[in-house]
Amino acid sequence: MLVISGGDSFTFGAELPDDHPGPSELCWANLVSKKLDAHMHINTASSGRSNSFITRRILYAVNRALENGYLPENIFVQVMWTFVARREFKLINGTLNDLMYKRDSEWLALDPYCATNESKSEWFKEIHPDTPNYASTKFSLENKYNIYKGAGVVDLGKAWYNIVSDEDDVYTSLKDIFALQNFLKIHDINHIFAYTGYHVPKQLFEDETNKYVTSLRKTIDQDSWYHFPGDWPTSKYIGFNDWGLINNYEYATSHPLEKAHEDAAEIIYEHIEKIL
Repeated sequence: MLVISGGDSFTFGAELPDDHPGPSELCWANLVSKKLDAHMHINTASSGRSNSFITRRILYAVNRALENGYLPENIFVQVMWTFVARREFKLINGTLNDLMYKRDSEWLALDPYCATNESKSEWFKEIHPDTPNYASTKFSLENKYNIYKGAGVVDLGKAWYNIVSDEDDVYTSLKDIFALQNFLKIHDINHIFAYTGYHVPKQLFEDETNKYVTSLRKTIDQDSWYHFPGDWPTSKYIGFNDWGLINNYEYATSHPLEKAHEDAAEIIYEHIEKIL
């Protein structure tokens, strides 16, 4: 079996001991692929990227597999969707070369934090300096901000998130999810959709105020989604990060460490066994 995974830093395995250059072999996605006895695992995830990135990379990986002779029944896709406010844009060739530290970086990653220096944010100030990866994360956040500021991305981010509505973010993510869902169904490829945090499905599935969002939402097959077990006070949805926090797993600065990935892989695998 070929397993293809997609997601953000939580699927990449950010802050795990072997996350550089990564993806980590200790991440939940790789551990699930081993439990499935996959002869190959392609992890397309990357930290800080959008749902558009996830869809694009999975589509490409699956198409390559089919072109190389893989039968659909021998492919399994697992996705952990990310926050809908993350966006991206295809750059003109040769622009913003300083951003090439990002994987697949001809597509500019944009998120609400790109206009600020996160190392000085309130959430980072609450992290104790003895926390695993504190120094490296602080440097990474500062470096990202300086690069983005020099390239004009900070100004772009300020303007973008001051103008573009949350509904636009939701609609865009729903289109990406719909596209991947239907692609996999057309090719009869087994798959599972999970999500990083409860904010993702809460925004995607609960708001009924926009008729266009509601119309698109009805096309999403929620039966293929996996919800982590637990009780989250603000939502009926439980994502990987929520589940990790609820169960008091060890974290680095903002990501769960090995034990959480191991246990998450176990319960996800148990669910996958039921649908394969």
